[in-house]
Amino acid sequence: MNVTPSYLVVDAGTSRTRVRLWHAGSVVDELEARVGAKDVALAGSSQPIAEGLRALITMMRERHDHDAMAVVCSGMITSNVGLVEVPHATAPIALGELARRLVRHDVASVTDLPMYFVPGIKTVATGEGWETLANFDVMRGEEVEVVGLLQTLDLEPPLAFFHCGSHHKLIEVGAADTASANGDANGVDGAVVLRSSTAITGELLAAIRERTILASSLTDLDGIELDPEAVAAGARHARAAGFARAAFLVRVGETIAGKDRMGVTSFLLGALADLDLQLIEHELAADREVVVYGGGLFPAIVRDMLTRAGDRRVRLVDPRVSDAAATIGTVRSLETFLGSRAGAPA
Repeated sequence: MNVTPSYLVVDAGTSRTRVRLWHAGSVVDELEARVGAKDVALAGSSQPIAEGLRALITMMRERHDHDAMAVVCSGMITSNVGLVEVPHATAPIALGELARRLVRHDVASVTDLPMYFVPGIKTVATGEGWETLANFDVMRGEEVEVVGLLQTLDLEPPLAFFHCGSHHKLIEVGAADTASANGDANGVDGAVVLRSSTAITGELLAAIRERTILASSLTDLDGIELDPEAVAAGARHARAAGFARAAFLVRVGETIAGKDRMGVTSFLLGALADLDLQLIEHELAADREVVVYGGGLFPAIVRDMLTRAGDRRVRLVDPRVSDAAATIGTVRSLETFLGSRAGAPA
């Protein structure tokens, strides 16, 4: 008798943890708690996330009759400020090979179900000088988003993904024959994560809004109607005089130049997005396709700026699609792992 698999899929970040019930090929329910790596770091132990995750899993199982086969986790929950630390895999690595490196580590204080953890990926360089520092990077969570987006959108490498969130992350993906090691079969499993580069653009915006004198000049981002001319002006000023000067022009614009808060907020977002544009221009060949995704206002801004800047192909992902990508990618990775061992969860 064929059994339709059900899994509890955990996506844990810095400040929140989500549990989704995957059944019959889709998400049927979702629960969230405001707990994450930040709470573990502050407490000095994994107890906050263990307790939060136990509550979410218990509540989800009480709400549904589906008998989940396993819990599978990705994101910061696999870090040293998570629940179970799992060493990063090293790029370049094929996504099929990454899936086969999932780690099973059951945590009785959280659940009686078997638990699996998806490794993050690190980019490393040879040499010890400061000049090599920019060739190092890490990610946890985006790797399963890449799997999910490749599958959902039927994308073909080579290309790059640009994730917008608290951290903005450029992830270059090639076909299996573009990497020197860890080649795999064709399709999603054969796609190779070549490297990543991370910027703290989203955190910069939050810090500016919460901790600087510019806060009084800015408007709420919810429901904002961006001023395209102001966005472009912010990017130009940042490129010409530096981000710090462009940021102060927000206050100048609002206090003495007669600009409204909607306009100067758009200006600031443009100045911040230019930091992303510089990263992409520095890291990628001019003809490399970029798939932009994530939440908030930055994806559309970055897409528009990239389109205006050159002839490269740029694709903006619908937020509903990108939001589901991590779950789809995590489930695919788990099933690849289980299939490589020719068995169901014990």
